Amino acid sequence: MTDDVSVFLKVEEDKKLIEEFKKQAMKTAFIGFADKIRKKIKKQNRTHKAIEKLSSDISLSEQVDTVLGLWETLLRDAIVYLKHNDYRERDYHDAFAFGVEKLAKVFTGIGSYEKSISVIIERNRDHIVHVVRTYLLGWKVFSRPSIGYEIIDCGDTKYGEVKIKFGNKEFDFKISVAEKEAMWCIIALCHDLGLALENVYDLNRAVRSTFEQIGKLSVKELEYVVSPMFQNICSQVLSVTAASIQPTGINGEFAIHIQPKYYHKFMVALDSYDHGVLSCVILMRSLVYFLETDFQLDKVKSLKPEDARQFLIRSNILRAIASHNCDFIYHITIMNFPFLLVLMDEMQEWDRPRPAMFRQENVLKARLEILTLNTEEVEFIVIFRGDDKDKHHEEVYEYAKRKFQKFLRILRCAVDSRGRIKLKFHVEDATRSTPWRYILDHQSPRKEDIVITMPKTKEWEDWAGDRTKEDWLDL
Repeated sequence: MTDDVSVFLKVEEDKKLIEEFKKQAMKTAFIGFADKIRKKIKKQNRTHKAIEKLSSDISLSEQVDTVLGLWETLLRDAIVYLKHNDYRERDYHDAFAFGVEKLAKVFTGIGSYEKSISVIIERNRDHIVHVVRTYLLGWKVFSRPSIGYEIIDCGDTKYGEVKIKFGNKEFDFKISVAEKEAMWCIIALCHDLGLALENVYDLNRAVRSTFEQIGKLSVKELEYVVSPMFQNICSQVLSVTAASIQPTGINGEFAIHIQPKYYHKFMVALDSYDHGVLSCVILMRSLVYFLETDFQLDKVKSLKPEDARQFLIRSNILRAIASHNCDFIYHITIMNFPFLLVLMDEMQEWDRPRPAMFRQENVLKARLEILTLNTEEVEFIVIFRGDDKDKHHEEVYEYAKRKFQKFLRILRCAVDSRGRIKLKFHVEDATRSTPWRYILDHQSPRKEDIVITMPKTKEWEDWAGDRTKEDWLDL
């Protein structure tokens, strides 16, 4: 990376994202769609009002109630739009997205829960803000001419010869650009729904560890008990999330195939209270849109083409959400929703509270610069700034180590790895006049194609002591 490389996108604060979203959002097909078909009630244009209510003069963290309102209306629009484009509902369409209000209460509950247990949440309900930022970042990135939603692979293009017939009309078996825009909205806004359930597990582990240091004290853990029926629901969710469609060769129909490795990996993640998989369970349990998923449990009846297309839309959404925090899942291509969610999620670092930094007067600030993002490679920088050098150096070092290790895990050697992701990730510690930069240059999973570069100054060596990059490769 050189100084003359043009920056694909730079984000340091919410301001520019909000300004552009307010100007361009209503041009996105699904945004405001529920209002367009809601003819006879007074709450028309509520999406437009929710967007207009956003202020670019303050961060999203400072307008949480507005953000929650926007979250709810965007999610409703996305679901209504996808339903409207379901050819099977061609005779009648409604503007209902049953279950969205329940999910909004889940997020409100997450905020209250986090505020109770974490000193970070003085700027409370950060995860509501984070998912909206993640959505806005993707909305901005995927609208760039050099990418475009049309090149995001949802597994539909390989069935281009299949046709969907209704009456005298014939349609291609294809997920449209506008549908992908709505899919990204659901993926981004719902990928952290399971955090509260995961945090209960983490909280118990932390309390148990603390009390073990004090002595043999009896600790009754915070717990929740799931019913046998809920366990069956989880099994069904894992099956849908781990499934793909396969043509039967008869009348253009499809069968469901559960991919065993995906199922097993998601099952292990669920057993560890992984919030990505738990988010899928919450979605399948709460939103009628997902309860309507056509999932064949036997071989007696195959899926007609539109049934299969709708299954593909839902399974893409769920698999992206389930995969984003599950490092058991490996990635071999860039332009698909599971990997793009990982990228946008990791890139959204600006204005996020961090445990080690929040109690300090000078909070560590972050800036994102995306240098390259296309079908073959991605390069980006996260630059940290702050004034407390002693504390911040350690924070940035640990951040780089943790994130580099995540990418090493998910870009590992894999079956069917014809094309490989080329990723270059810079983490810059700019808390001093001469910045320190850590770089992961991952050209392929082969050992000789992975290079981790540490800062090359005497000042860093004096600070680092016995810290070495070999420690980072100990996975």
